[in-house]
Amino acid sequence: MRQKLMLLLTAALLMAFAIFATLVPAKSTSAAPLACNPCDCENDNRENCQGIDYYAMYARGVNNVCTLDFYRFDGAGQGYRVMRVRETELDDLPDYPNQNVLLRRNEGIALYQLSSGEFQVNAGPDASGKIYVLIFNLACPAEVLHEQSILPGQ
Repeated sequence: MRQKLMLLLTAALLMAFAIFATLVPAKSTSAAPLACNPCDCENDNRENCQGIDYYAMYARGVNNVCTLDFYRFDGAGQGYRVMRVRETELDDLPDYPNQNVLLRRNEGIALYQLSSGEFQVNAGPDASGKIYVLIFNLACPAEVLHEQSILPGQ
């Protein structure tokens, strides 16, 4: 009889603990920020919302010059800059070239000026084969006009 009473008491305590644990919010012991989609996260000012594990493009003022910085991410999610383009480097380009022009390419990221006068980034393919496309007007921050991901063959 005493053994049954101890089992019942232990079970009741475990249930009470389980209920109490769900009512108390967990506190993070890590100083790491919570991950979020950059278009939903106020602390990440990248221009692209898609391909966020593959690349990032930032358009920001550096020494009063609009600057495009392009980053790639390694397998551990660590970003490293692969390309920087300053607005002053683009000053001599025609407003509307006769055809799309490749301006720069490095480590799976290509920057084009389109015949429409807009700029386009092609990034990829990533490990799953996706290619990410971002079309924007040059500004700081950039005026994103269109973004999509393409899986060739589908």
